Amino acid sequence: PPGVDGPPTFGGSFAFANERGDELLALNELSEPSRFVRAVCDGGRTLRVKWRSKQERGAQDSGRQTARNFRNTAGDIFRLDGRVTEDEVCLIVDAGFLATRNLLALRRDESPCDTATRERLASARGREVSACWLKAVDRGDGRLVLVEFARQGTDLLASLGLLGPEGLAFHDYPARWDETQTSCWRVDDGCRLNPQALSMLFAYRTAAGRHGLTLAWGGPEGENLELIETDGATFRTLLDGYRYWAPP
Repeated sequence: PPGVDGPPTFGGSFAFANERGDELLALNELSEPSRFVRAVCDGGRTLRVKWRSKQERGAQDSGRQTARNFRNTAGDIFRLDGRVTEDEVCLIVDAGFLATRNLLALRRDESPCDTATRERLASARGREVSACWLKAVDRGDGRLVLVEFARQGTDLLASLGLLGPEGLAFHDYPARWDETQTSCWRVDDGCRLNPQALSMLFAYRTAAGRHGLTLAWGGPEGENLELIETDGATFRTLLDGYRYWAPP
């Protein structure tokens, strides 16, 4: 029926661009790669793609999923109808993905949350807010925030919060604190959240009103990638990926 869609499912892949920006290499395993015909890239830019070949690991492979090592990394290669920037990450999808989702125009932001937002978040989770940053705002009243809640014993909690007229939805990143360690969420992060390290590639809304976010969280050693979609007051992960880029 109109306005109704089924449970979230996804079979695409994250992919990164070569040095010329005219090809993408998939990071996830793909079934029937030739059926994936679109790439959604930074800011929701959409380009046609065509599967070219499955590349085997090269003899000079450094183990890093970067443009510099593109020709030595194993995976499915797609030719872009257009160009993106070197090392840019895109999401490779089939035709049905865009047929059932509307990409959203968002204004990115990195400003601190206001007092009212901090109080709303603290009330919703029953936990004091240590730090909070606005990440994006849509044309309506929707806001995406990154929040670090106060430590409770050894429990650390960071969350992405989607605040809108319909309510709140959270995607949690729990961690454990230990005074002897220097890494909690990412390698060598000093157990402090770095808001600049987490970015949103694009966002969408489904016919049934679910919101989706595509996220990249970079660190010294590599980049975590996620496609998440709201499921009530939480997010469900539809796809995750990782690429290693630490220098030798």
